Amino acid sequence: MPLLPLDAKDSPEDVVRLRMYLDLCEELERDHERLAGVRPRVGSRLDVDNERSHPLQNGHLAAFCQLMAIDNLRAFRLLTRRTSDDNVELPLFAGYPLLRSVIESASQTIWLLEPEDRKERLTRNFRARMSEHQHDVELAKSVFTAKPAETPADRLERVAAQEADKKAAQRRVKMIDAAAGNNAITREQYNQPMPGYRSLAYQAGVFSGLDAGVVKTVWLWVSGLTHPSAARALNSTDFLKRSSTRRGEMHGLMTSKTGMLVATLSVALTTYKDADRLLRTAMLTVDDR
Repeated sequence: MPLLPLDAKDSPEDVVRLRMYLDLCEELERDHERLAGVRPRVGSRLDVDNERSHPLQNGHLAAFCQLMAIDNLRAFRLLTRRTSDDNVELPLFAGYPLLRSVIESASQTIWLLEPEDRKERLTRNFRARMSEHQHDVELAKSVFTAKPAETPADRLERVAAQEADKKAAQRRVKMIDAAAGNNAITREQYNQPMPGYRSLAYQAGVFSGLDAGVVKTVWLWVSGLTHPSAARALNSTDFLKRSSTRRGEMHGLMTSKTGMLVATLSVALTTYKDADRLLRTAMLTVDDR
């Protein structure tokens, strides 16, 4: 798949590439749906990983990451619209957060499955589970403090809910402890936070053989288009000046810069495809490491 530079300018070829990539999105969606029910080969790398990490199977987490990635690719495809003259209507900014999620999800799949050493793969699985647990604990605290309990009955209900949530959290930690302990993995080893998505994107780029830092750079780029960044927005669009005032204020029309979006989509697709290939290989390859 050709990888466009981040400073790609709009050209007729951009629209051709965009159509090709959108067709590829649809093809990948069909492949994912067709293969969703396929189980790992008995004795394969992933089958043994799943057995060793039960009930927190490494393959389940990797498959979920890929599900999130393909769902966002589908949403991106549906967000575009082919016109009667075979052009493509694009949103200004709404596609970038979806492609960011594709990159993050596929990068996590690669991080989970890439190590040759089984213990390292399982350790990463448990690190991801523990990081998610800690985020859930923070979410629960926010939920319980979002609105004050106004009546004695409300306070009793909240105390009961907090106690139930605390017990559920303790059960989750015990489950991680037990699964990790079965593989001689200590809490000190798996209690390290999972790397941030900037780091995961960089590692995914290395795995994919792209130019150093390309995936990380694209991730940084689209992160600035997931929330209001005026500078990033101006760089990702073309501005057609319509009028200006004596004070220098300009009024005009912003249009999507097709080349920028196509370059981002190219990186997202490359990362997804490499993650999917890694997952399918782990489902088939027999090894005892």
